[in-house]
Amino acid sequence: MSDSTTPLNTISSTQANKEATANGLFDAASPSTLWGRHDSATSGLTWGYYGGRFVDNTGTAHAISNGTITLTASATNYIYADKTTGAVSANTTGFPAGQVPLYSVVTNASTATSYLDYRSYQPSATGGGAGTVTSVGLSMPTQFSVANSPVTSSGTLAVTWANASANQVLAGPASGAAAAPTIRALVGADIPPFTGSGASHTTGGVPDPGSTAGSTRFLREDSTWAVPPGSGGGGGTVTSIGGTGGVETDQASGAAITSSGSVRANRLPNVVTSAHTFVTGDRGAAIITNSSSAVTQTLPAATGSSGNFPNGWFCDLTSIGTGTTTVAVPSGAQLDGVTNGTATLGQFSGLIAYTDGTNWFTKRGGGSAASHTTPSIVQQAANGSNTTSLTITLGSTPTAGNLVIAVLGGYANNSGTPIANLFTPPDQSWTQIGQAASGNNEVIAMFMRTVQSGDGTGYSWTAAGTGFLGRMYEIANAGEVRVTGNNFQPAPATSSGTSYSPGGSAPTSTCLAISGIEQDTATATASLSSGWTQDQGGSASGLSYHQLVLGHRTLTAGPFNGFLATWSGASTSQVVPGLTACIAPQL
Repeated sequence: MSDSTTPLNTISSTQANKEATANGLFDAASPSTLWGRHDSATSGLTWGYYGGRFVDNTGTAHAISNGTITLTASATNYIYADKTTGAVSANTTGFPAGQVPLYSVVTNASTATSYLDYRSYQPSATGGGAGTVTSVGLSMPTQFSVANSPVTSSGTLAVTWANASANQVLAGPASGAAAAPTIRALVGADIPPFTGSGASHTTGGVPDPGSTAGSTRFLREDSTWAVPPGSGGGGGTVTSIGGTGGVETDQASGAAITSSGSVRANRLPNVVTSAHTFVTGDRGAAIITNSSSAVTQTLPAATGSSGNFPNGWFCDLTSIGTGTTTVAVPSGAQLDGVTNGTATLGQFSGLIAYTDGTNWFTKRGGGSAASHTTPSIVQQAANGSNTTSLTITLGSTPTAGNLVIAVLGGYANNSGTPIANLFTPPDQSWTQIGQAASGNNEVIAMFMRTVQSGDGTGYSWTAAGTGFLGRMYEIANAGEVRVTGNNFQPAPATSSGTSYSPGGSAPTSTCLAISGIEQDTATATASLSSGWTQDQGGSASGLSYHQLVLGHRTLTAGPFNGFLATWSGASTSQVVPGLTACIAPQL
């Protein structure tokens, strides 16, 4: 720029050769036109610029030609020159750091609408200069080491950490007033101890356990050192601890513990000669009946989770007299799963009775078993088929929880070779509980399942051989099921004879027995031994070539033998397989 008194040639309105003077002025001002907007080369989204010469920071001169760049539509374009080469570029994000800003240009879809000129200096003036000094030094704390100090002409002052001993840190003073940090070892005060659990808890180190040596205290979550209760055989005192309901103290006359002492279990005897009225204090006691006559001891009504006879309440019941003692429950309650069940105690026998808050249960000693309902047949149905499939349909929908037993009989093939697992049940809920097979094609098998809610009345079976018979029983109050079978039973003679269905060991209680045999002669007639109810077969009621004979009865003692079948009208001598099931009461 020029001052008020300009050194530049000026153009007079009357002078000649004005063009020459103007061109001379333009030539003198040409460095300021470098990268300037070239109006005649600028059109639409094309930006034209003037060239020239510039010297970079290293002193290298670069010739820049007139040129153009293409702008981005509908954006702010940032035009800049490379600080080293002088090449012109543009972006829409901003002037890159260290480059030479030239223009910012706003465009619409087809042309530039406005621009700002950012040219304000000669790029060659942006570089840092270099020089020398006479003497420059650097002083640092002892934690640091300084190299090349002082610099007396040119160079670099270098600072590094000084070596420190192991297990030391840079920290302020260990105590006292504020001071410059030093390299030192940590002390306890450098790490705050943690604050106990709760809303105001903080993390930290373990608190100081104290100067007195010991081995009984442990760190608690409240950040204190304490001896755990009851550890190390430690003792203490109480204000009042009593004992009742099967627990007593070691104090004189069972008095409450008011300072220190022990508690222990008891089983205080209470000898009675007649029916006893139970009280809550009988918990854990031994109620001993001594009578020559029969006595019934009725347990109290259970009281749920609280009250006088809550869940867990128990007592001993023993009989030492010659009369029978019967243990009963309140009407409607259960004893060992049996509604209104009882248990009988002979002389010198007993049991422990305990409640779940609703019903009663026993742990037996010498007492007899509680009374259980004998299993009974609710309904039964049979069918036969000359094909490989058979459907047996009960007369009514079975009751959920009852047991269904299916007995199937048939012949395996004509080769004389029995087939294992001849019959296939309706689904996987059935369990095969027995099978017996003769050497002459005959097979008998038993299956069982528990009735589920939603079960229907019909059940379909398949067999590996054609032609088989079957009968299903619905049984109430069924418990454990034992099955005994025999592959080879005595055969009937040509016109008459007998055959047994096999049996097993004595039942644990009164049980329902179901017995059956499979016979190859369909036209023979069989009658069962005394005490058995015949359910099927024995009156020429077989299917084509064979028949299934079934019967049931109640057994109270002795081995559960099957029936004895007396035959007539048998055309050939046969070997008959048989099975017998003993169904114990539900516990």
